[in-house]
Amino acid sequence: MATRQRPGDERDDGAGAPAPSSRFVTADVSLVDAREEVSTTVGAPAGAQSDADTAVVRRQPGETSAARAAPAAGGAPGSVDAGVGRFGLRLKFNAALIFTFAAGLGLATWLSDRMLRDNARQEVLQEARIMMESALSARAYTAEHVKPLLEGQLNERFLPETVSAYAATKIFLSLRSRFPDYTYKEASMDPRNPANRASDWEADLIGEFRNHRDRRELVVVRNTPTGQMLHLARPLVVSDKGCLSCHSTAERAPATMIEKYGATSAFGWQLDDVVAAQVVTVPMSVPLARAHDALTTFMVLLAGVFLLVLALLNVLLHFFVIKPVVRMAALATDVSMGRDGVADYVLRGHDEIASLSRSFHRMRVSLEKAMAMLDE
Repeated sequence: MATRQRPGDERDDGAGAPAPSSRFVTADVSLVDAREEVSTTVGAPAGAQSDADTAVVRRQPGETSAARAAPAAGGAPGSVDAGVGRFGLRLKFNAALIFTFAAGLGLATWLSDRMLRDNARQEVLQEARIMMESALSARAYTAEHVKPLLEGQLNERFLPETVSAYAATKIFLSLRSRFPDYTYKEASMDPRNPANRASDWEADLIGEFRNHRDRRELVVVRNTPTGQMLHLARPLVVSDKGCLSCHSTAERAPATMIEKYGATSAFGWQLDDVVAAQVVTVPMSVPLARAHDALTTFMVLLAGVFLLVLALLNVLLHFFVIKPVVRMAALATDVSMGRDGVADYVLRGHDEIASLSRSFHRMRVSLEKAMAMLDE
């Protein structure tokens, strides 16, 4: 509070020597203008301010509150902190989208590849089952219709056409002339035809069928020099007593057959024995190649859709979020610097950005009124 000192008054400085007299002429001023020091608190809670937290601002004669708010160095009108653009909202938004897309693309690729490979495998397996049923149909037709017609000639010469396995094998040999990778084989540990002797992995299939009589089908996928091959195997069980006439003992077999094939192989069969395995082989290279092409096309389309969505979202982000926020940030900088003639910026609409612009405008009006009251 300013004080009045009458002429001639003297102040004792505590050392006995009179201090020179001073004259003060004061006028009616506001409480703020009468103060010599204005304390501005920085960050400290009320009641706990210290000298380190308080900055003393001395007001010069004739200085207004708005001018006091502007820093000495100042800055370019409408300038925004230079560090904002370094890791701005657009960069963070795009980084989050790209990371999410990369994770989603990886997961989609893995799941799609599994699904397409499974579909290719099921497609090949269906082809193998159709081939197997064709072979069984050929065997059944031979046993029911061909053999009865030719049995009368077996005493003169043995006709292999009366054997159902021979008919099925010959039919698929004709098929291999056009599709060499498709095969049918009745693999046996003791075959009458050496071409039907089981390889090591086929012998394992026969052993699996013998040890597990409830098994009705086995599927094996093997890598070969020509690509992956799917093998469908089913047990060949002696279910017809008519087979024993040629495969039980050499004595019961037709003499013409013994003359043709000998008396050392394919004997000793008994009813319900697993004597061989029917094996159908189908290549998987073509379906897998189609699956790979479909996966590549799907991933390219998915990436294209993502880039289109990313571009669209960036356009929307720029016009509806970044541009208004940058404009309001520039206005806030101008207002905080105490510059005059700053234009109003109020967006129309009912979204969050429009609400923020209206709130900022109300805050600016209230601040200007408060500063005007302080300057009165």
